[in-house]
Amino acid sequence: MMNSQQKFLSAAIASLLSGAVLADSNTSTSNQAGYADSAYIDQSGYGNYAASTQDTNYDTTSITQYGNDNSASNSQTGGDYNSSNISQSGDSNSANNAQNGSSNSSNTYQTGSYNTADSTQFGYGNGSSIAQGSWWWWGGWGWSSNSSANNHQEGNWSSSSINQSGDANVANVSQWWSTSSASANASQSGNGNGVDIEQWDWSQYANLNQYGDYNYASIGQDGNASDWYYGNTYGNSGSIYQNGSDNEAYLRQSVYNTASISQDGQSNYTDVSQSGGWLNDYWDGHPNNAYVTQSGAYNDATIAQASGNNTASVQQYSDYAGESGNTVNIDQYGDSNTANAYQNGADNTIFISQNVGNTANVYQGLNGASYGNYAEVNQNGTGNSFTVYQQ
Repeated sequence: MMNSQQKFLSAAIASLLSGAVLADSNTSTSNQAGYADSAYIDQSGYGNYAASTQDTNYDTTSITQYGNDNSASNSQTGGDYNSSNISQSGDSNSANNAQNGSSNSSNTYQTGSYNTADSTQFGYGNGSSIAQGSWWWWGGWGWSSNSSANNHQEGNWSSSSINQSGDANVANVSQWWSTSSASANASQSGNGNGVDIEQWDWSQYANLNQYGDYNYASIGQDGNASDWYYGNTYGNSGSIYQNGSDNEAYLRQSVYNTASISQDGQSNYTDVSQSGGWLNDYWDGHPNNAYVTQSGAYNDATIAQASGNNTASVQQYSDYAGESGNTVNIDQYGDSNTANAYQNGADNTIFISQNVGNTANVYQGLNGASYGNYAEVNQNGTGNSFTVYQQ
């Protein structure tokens, strides 16, 4: 692992080879008020500051900084079809982008550790991308860590993308108020990372992938999925994939949504909450669907669904010939719901709780050793049915 001085030296050598001159504690500001303006700022050294301000359409900003403790700021608040590109190499750097208008794009790329990247966009059809990752020096790849990335968007058809590699990184995405048909994608490679995606509207999509151990993933989709003018409903979709052990995944949704979580590894935990509410009862046939797949041993899956006509399905697979020790908890509080739970291996547990007119299917010990499994189904009311199969 290379220290910060070695990393800066690597960036400095690359900068000198390109003909640039190293300089510290410099400030560069650009203010442009014309149409289709371009701003290019290039700095090498420690403690530099670069800022660009543009306030019309079709403007372009490009800021490149080599070194540590640098700061870059872009502000495009007066028009549409603007683009911002910020690139920083080193440690403890910060990048900030602010855009107000439609069809704008922001791209931030940082290599190193302890960096921060923030992007805020107001308007329709905007896109923001943040990448924080590894870097090359004379001898091998370095590993990024302890960086944070934040995307905030307000406006329909917005898109957000965050990619981080390294340990102890944090990513946050918020798409609020008039952000229907928005999408958010996040990917992290490493250990001890965390991602939180919050969306508030309908027809939104969130996808999250994590590779490593002790990671945390959360998606919240709280839109009411109602287009009042046309009387139709539009659901949200949330997907989480984790590869590793001791990970946690949380997915919270309202009505007419689809949740999908897949985990490969041991001692992982999943929690899916779909609140439903009166809207689900009013428009019958617009239910929630939750799907959880876990591969490995000692995993835990919890699904809670309110209102009716919902489907919950959990599949837990273990490659172990003996004890699997997986647990499933499914709670469905409305009517006409369906719960399916599948487990192979031994010493597994399933709990299912339902109300009126529901169906539960339990399968344990499939395609493997089976002993010590436990299944409990509680159904309140009439018109319920359940099947328990234990091999």
